[in-house]
Formats: sequence, C-alpha cells, structure tokens
Amino acid sequence: MLPSTLGLFLGVALAVSALASCAGGALGRGASAEALSEARSAAPDGAGVFERDCAICHGKRGQGATAVPPLMGGGALARESEERPPFVTAADVFDYVKREMPLPKNRVGTLSDAEYWSVTDFMLRAHGVELPASGLTSENAKSVSLP
Repeated sequence: MLPSTLGLFLGVALAVSALASCAGGALGRGASAEALSEARSAAPDGAGVFERDCAICHGKRGQGATAVPPLMGGGALARESEERPPFVTAADVFDYVKREMPLPKNRVGTLSDAEYWSVTDFMLRAHGVELPASGLTSENAKSVSLP
C-alpha cells in the first residue's frame, strides 16, 4: 500500500472501531431483553402504558437519551439527584412519576392512578427491583426498597 492509502485505511479502521464501541455501549444501556420480557409478563398493563407514554422519550428499554434520564438498567433510578427528591422506596418513584410525567408539561398528571401504579410496577420490575407477586400498590410501595 502507498503511505497515503495506508494512512487513510488506518483512519477508517479507527473510526469504525470507535463507532462500534459507542454503539456497543449504547446497546448495553437500559433493561435487558430478559428483564423486559419478565416485566411484560408480570405487568402487561404497565408495559402498555410505558410503550404508549414513556418510551418515546426514555427509549424502548428505558435507556434514556442525552437530556432524558434512564429508567431501567445500570445507572438508572439513582437514589440521589439534584433534580428530584431521593428514590428510597417504590412509593418515591410513584410519587415522582405521578407529579412530573408524562411530558410535555400539559400532559403531567393525565394518567389514572391505576396507570401510574402499573407503569411504575413495570419499570421497577424491568429495572430489577423485586416486587410483591401481586403487584405494586399504594399499600405496599413504601415497604419496597430500591437498590
């Protein structure tokens, strides 16, 4: 190869490698396929609400985006945040979601309590939080601690 061709080849190879690394990192964010499948089976109503009202901003796997926080998987639902009160229990997540979602602001609070409970149940299950088999409710949410 000519020196200029070799340089071009190496440059392209490095760019492709960097893009593959970025894509791999993005694919690793959010809930795993297994966690999503289990959550959909355990909380089908919540999965429907999530797909209809949440995935458009937070991603199909809850992975988030540049200006949108992740909801599921590693690094999601951090206990402490400068933007909101701490998430210590499932009740904290429910309260926040009901008070702040879905966006835009004119849609906040437009879901029924049953929809907010079901979507919170789905998200927490897909995130890997162990929930009561009967589902998340106002009666048990304060007893469900987050990791």
